[in-house]
Amino acid sequence: MRAFTVGISVLCVVSVFAQAQSGQKVLPKPDLHAGGAKPSTIPNHEVTMVNLPGFHLGGTTLTVDGVCALKSYKVTSDTQIQMMLEGHRAIDDKEDGCFLHVHQGAFQTGTYVVVDLTEAEWAEKHTNERTADKAKGEAYMASLGKQWVVHYANGSSETFTVQPADEGQLPDYTSASGTTAKFAIMGDKVMMISGGCTRSGILNGSQVKDGISAGDCKPAGAWSAEKR
Repeated sequence: MRAFTVGISVLCVVSVFAQAQSGQKVLPKPDLHAGGAKPSTIPNHEVTMVNLPGFHLGGTTLTVDGVCALKSYKVTSDTQIQMMLEGHRAIDDKEDGCFLHVHQGAFQTGTYVVVDLTEAEWAEKHTNERTADKAKGEAYMASLGKQWVVHYANGSSETFTVQPADEGQLPDYTSASGTTAKFAIMGDKVMMISGGCTRSGILNGSQVKDGISAGDCKPAGAWSAEKR
């Protein structure tokens, strides 16, 4: 191990010597651990001056990506890069970052600033999200069907019909006997809850198979159903 370490050290010395002989200057790596970009958040659709402090920034170049555009930049000193950034964030963008990449030869380091939406864009975004959530909820409620015809292990059957429910709430289903139940679908699994009885099964299309019962179920045992 010592011989290997000595070998590496020799190679490093040779490399530095070779660079010195060729006139190549050995530059320190740029370091951005100096408090971060200021400001750290920029407005959308506006050009904003951002100062990026750091160390060993002389001779570096700057590129950006994300929800922004680089209009111009200048390395003002060995400890600061000054840039003009414009926010280009769309309302439905998942990402809100403008990513800053500082290059020194093959070495790269970076940080980011956040691009903030305008008040009008935030309002539109929240409206769109509420609309999408409502549509998802309505689609899920529709997937529960209007009726469930449940077949029990003792050979009897019971038909449960959906009842009106408040928005966003799972509806109750009632049978002619007055029994109330709730149905929930999760992927290919279905659950029926009525009082202290919980029944679960596999939903294939509109058919429930391999149903099992747990808790205070009457009648107990296996069950199946059709969703209508």
